[in-house]
Amino acid sequence: MNDPKHSELKIVQVISRLCVGGASIEIVLSSEAMLRRGYPTILLAGDITADEASLEEFARSRGVPITKISGLSRKASVWAVVIGLLQLAWFFRRERPAIVHTHTAKAGALGRIAARLAGVPICVHTFHGHVFRAQFSPAKTRIFLAIERLLARWTDCLVAVSELQRRELVHGYHVAKAEKVVTIPVGIELEGFLGVNGRRGPIRCATKCPSDHALVGWVGRMSRVKNPELFVAAAELVLAESSNARFVMIGDGELRARLESQIKKMQLGGAVAMQGWLSGISDFYADVDLVVLTSRHEGTPLVLLETMASGKPFIATDVGGIRDLMLGACQPMTGFKVFENGILTETTPAAVAAAITYLLEHPKVARAIGRSGREFASRAFSHHRLAHDIEELYVRLSRQKCLRHIAIEKAI
Repeated sequence: MNDPKHSELKIVQVISRLCVGGASIEIVLSSEAMLRRGYPTILLAGDITADEASLEEFARSRGVPITKISGLSRKASVWAVVIGLLQLAWFFRRERPAIVHTHTAKAGALGRIAARLAGVPICVHTFHGHVFRAQFSPAKTRIFLAIERLLARWTDCLVAVSELQRRELVHGYHVAKAEKVVTIPVGIELEGFLGVNGRRGPIRCATKCPSDHALVGWVGRMSRVKNPELFVAAAELVLAESSNARFVMIGDGELRARLESQIKKMQLGGAVAMQGWLSGISDFYADVDLVVLTSRHEGTPLVLLETMASGKPFIATDVGGIRDLMLGACQPMTGFKVFENGILTETTPAAVAAAITYLLEHPKVARAIGRSGREFASRAFSHHRLAHDIEELYVRLSRQKCLRHIAIEKAI
């Protein structure tokens, strides 16, 4: 079969909303890569909410066209969701994409149903995380799981972002058979973080952190699944034993007011600062001495990839796909485990505080962890590798469906 032009393999990406987060960044970068390789690519998304930072301008700056579908938004009404489903089906029938690739739970459900109604040849869904643990009641979780099992029958390929997540989907939750689930690790632009070399000052200045004090950072969406209260509780325990540390939280979300109240009640205002979202996030990684992630569940957290690329050590709760990021044999400690490139902890304030104290008291270990993480991130999580993996998947699926396709470009 002769290889036609790229334009004959149109791709539509669907996500609930383009708010700040690893999934949104990865989708924008992979869409940009497909466009540069000649594949017509369109990104569909709902509106973000008032407490979220938008990445829509980031997408436009990368030349990725966005079409808004109101029913994909987080707070859309039932009627808006129905309208959104019809809008998606109509859009797919009009544009006739060869591939619809969905991301996040809501967009994954509506996008795949609409793709089936519209007769789209290939449907792919990526689990950047999943809703089967930690977010909902057992009854709701069973409902979501039943929906995902049904949707999996209508999906040509399910993508997991880590091997642990793939095993959970196949063997733990029985979402789909093994041959239908592939692992494609996260990939992001790392150049700005790989260039971090020494303190820059703006975050330390904003938090009034003395130069001889360690600055411990947290960054993310202030929501239940990210569990930011755990960071504040751990900070209180560390500060009770040491006055030579300061803490900073970067981000926003529905829990911000509660966190501010928690910090005030604990009388930590002088030692725990909140900065909101930053445009230059690499300044944060340059100025902090270590980063803490406190999530109840994760796929592959963008924060940890950025932390490692910046050459900084991290402490993370031992949940979800984070274990797949760890290198070497672990050194067990009370409440936490030390690996070559980071520390995993139990999900308790005492364990997180003990891990923070350990790194603050062992600066040589912290520096070695940072060096190991930087080398690992630069090797395994580049957006170039992600683009190649995604293109290879699309072409393989198009061949299986006997669609016209193009040869995979080996050089990126």
